[in-house]
Amino acid sequence: MPVAIVTPEEIAHSFAEICDTNDTLSKLQQAGFAASMADKKIIGWAGNIYAIEHDGELYKVLVDMRADAGTSWQVKIRNVDHDLAITLNMDQMITFDGTIKQVVIGADTVCNPIILVDATITTVH
Repeated sequence: MPVAIVTPEEIAHSFAEICDTNDTLSKLQQAGFAASMADKKIIGWAGNIYAIEHDGELYKVLVDMRADAGTSWQVKIRNVDHDLAITLNMDQMITFDGTIKQVVIGADTVCNPIILVDATITTVH
């Protein structure tokens, strides 16, 4: 199976670079920056599972990237299959790669949430 090569232009900024811009950008700049992240690849992000929820025929994994004791989540990983979903635990640390479908801006906050597709999830022991 051929290995996909990801160019630097295809790689998203880090979670902090994407999500910690609320105080430095205008609302118009936030919207443009969020839109520019669509279809970018994330590689090696880590967080704790906040929730695992049924999502149609598949599942979604909600991830807390800020380690704020399970009180919120910022990343939604869509289209997780059942065989993987049943192996995951609440508050479990995971690393993941995937493609950003959308960076949502809600309640004047960037990353409310980041929606990922085509993700690979790895558990951290």
